[in-house]
Order: sequence, then structure tokens, then C-alpha cells
Amino acid sequence: MADLERLAGKRVPLDTHVIIYYLSGVEVFRGAVQALFREVASGSVQGVVSVVTEAELRVGPEVERDEAALRILDTFFAEFPGLLVAPVNREVARLGARIRGETKLPLPDSLLVATAQAFHCPMIISNDRAWKAKTGMCELLSLDDLI
Repeated sequence: MADLERLAGKRVPLDTHVIIYYLSGVEVFRGAVQALFREVASGSVQGVVSVVTEAELRVGPEVERDEAALRILDTFFAEFPGLLVAPVNREVARLGARIRGETKLPLPDSLLVATAQAFHCPMIISNDRAWKAKTGMCELLSLDDLI
């Protein structure tokens, strides 16, 4: 878990899949996400999540009318220590549009990269390998790197 030590004292945006793996306990990444979120909860690392990620995660439970899942998400985003839910302001929207135009990343992903830039984050944690070639603006750290 040497890469986890590199995160100490940094703000690090977390992609939607990282949150999904943590909340659902996906076995292959369980150790990595639990270690990561321990660091976030302790204050060693500040996790940054775009409000777009929160919206993405709510879609399924909204469609299914799963009130229990929505309450879990509400609690997680409101109360998880060390987690900043970053808004999409005009600066982030403009950066996101530029990134989308330059890289063809989907808009939610472009907005996460823009959030990373706006919050001066040196890297993003994501397991989306398609990002590797498209996120030259900041380093991409995958959960595989944390295993």
C-alpha cells in the first residue's frame, strides 16, 4: 500500500466507482477502499467528491424508489468525516466543458477532472482505465495501485 502513503496530506478526488466499491463492499477492492476511507476518516487524506458523483449514485435508487439506499447515500455524503462534496460552480463547469471538448471524456468524468483542477488536486483515484490516456492534467491512481 505504498501508493496510499503518497496520498497523505493531499486532497484527492474519488471517482464514482470508488464510492460504489466502498458502499457495496466489492470483494476484489474491499481492502483497498477500506484502507483509503480509513485514511479519509482519520484526516490523513481529504477525499473530494463532485456533487455530480452524488447525483450519479442516486439515479439507481431513485428509479427503484429505494428509500433505504437513498438514506444511506444522504448519510454518507453529509456525515462521512474528511469527505468534501464539491459543487459544480461556473469555473468547474467551464473547465469541464473544455476538458470534454479536448478529451471526449463523458461530461460527468470531465467535471470530476475539472473539480480536481479547481481544487488543486495532484491526482484522481479511479478504476476507469480509459482515463489513463485522457487525464494528462493530473495523475490517475487506480485502486489496483492500492491493493
